[in-house]
Amino acid sequence: MKGNWKFDVPIEQVPNETIHTPAISRYKDYTLKVESIIKGKATTLLNYSTISPSNWKDDEILLTVFDNEGNRLAKNSADLLSTKQKNSIVNQNFRELFSTNISDQTKFLMIEPEIRRNEEDTVQSLEQQTPFIIKSNRFNYKIQVNSIKQAVNQLILDYNLQNVNPKTIKNDIIKNFVEFIHLIKSKDIHRDENGKLDMEKILELRIQNKQTNKIDKESMHYQSVFSINDPSQDYSIIVPFGTLSRNEPIKMKPLKIDLENK
Repeated sequence: MKGNWKFDVPIEQVPNETIHTPAISRYKDYTLKVESIIKGKATTLLNYSTISPSNWKDDEILLTVFDNEGNRLAKNSADLLSTKQKNSIVNQNFRELFSTNISDQTKFLMIEPEIRRNEEDTVQSLEQQTPFIIKSNRFNYKIQVNSIKQAVNQLILDYNLQNVNPKTIKNDIIKNFVEFIHLIKSKDIHRDENGKLDMEKILELRIQNKQTNKIDKESMHYQSVFSINDPSQDYSIIVPFGTLSRNEPIKMKPLKIDLENK
């Protein structure tokens, strides 16, 4: 039928419920403050801030959230809203979205925060007498380089991991760590004005190992094989110790957020 039609369909908009909660968890120089929880019809928003030392600004405080029945809220995204640095402290504000709604029967939420520590890759020249040790700049992890065998277009690195606990770091993480040990021509190492590695310039210049063999599981003995095009060059090793540290998180005190009578 022709003509102009107008339909008056009542739409009821369910308002979000905001629960303000100044819940705080601290661990040494790290602080987590949960400021509010927004209960939507199909989602949940968590507003929180973190304080961390500025010399480790790449560290993260990650949250896992459960309801009172032990159901884990499905994480959708986390947005960094602001960052402020003053002296030795970095203060950041976040809004985290969970694609799980909180029912009216939910009595409380348990928030379990953990600190994921990071560090810049360690770079060290291979032009030294074996055996030698490569140390993490921040943690206790080490690599002992036992031997370096070099042919026309191949370099074989024989080494042992030290102070890596297989009880706390899973085998697939250790496998990923050794597979992402790189070589680079020492002349291709670039640093920024603060002395930190300029990864944008280094990224395409790194030499990834083409094969890594586990020689002995108990002693964490490995061999990595690299293809090189100029054996006369001085090569350095790039070790991503941060891969290990991020997978040995520090658990902070959990927070119980009471949702009743709010």
